[in-house]
Amino acid sequence: MSDPKGLKTIVITGCSSGLGLECVKAILSRAEPWNIVMACRDLAKTEKLAAELGQTPNLKSRLIPRELDLSSLGSVRNFTSTLNCHQIDVLVCNAGVQSAGTTKYTKDGFEETFGVNHLGHFLLINLLLARLSDEGRVILVASGTHDPAVRTGMPAPAPLDPQFRERFTNPT
Repeated sequence: MSDPKGLKTIVITGCSSGLGLECVKAILSRAEPWNIVMACRDLAKTEKLAAELGQTPNLKSRLIPRELDLSSLGSVRNFTSTLNCHQIDVLVCNAGVQSAGTTKYTKDGFEETFGVNHLGHFLLINLLLARLSDEGRVILVASGTHDPAVRTGMPAPAPLDPQFRERFTNPT
């Protein structure tokens, strides 16, 4: 069963630039049309990008810009509860942040890189899993940022402090 316009549906996080944007372009270049849900933190930027991409001659796919801030578990829940599709054929978890230097935190109090790159996508996948088609795929995009052989400027992993560990294992 396909969704609006009888097309297969792909959800791509972080597709306003980089690999996510290249993924959108690759799907648009295919002969088979898709519903492409462009899930990004900056909705205005994504809407502008969708309008530009939508000017492609003979465009058969449907671009659907949607706001999704993976640094907020509430935003992830809102995104999934308002996503107007019954079936997802592909879920591409591409969005990510890399914060070197000062420690930053998500809206829920988790270290930003861990919260966005892992917790946000983990919740997203779990909330959308029931909508994944029988032959559906979940694709996780990663980088070599933490590869010790590659010098990226990222700090070495640090053990979790006891307050964080307690908050993570016993959320309120």
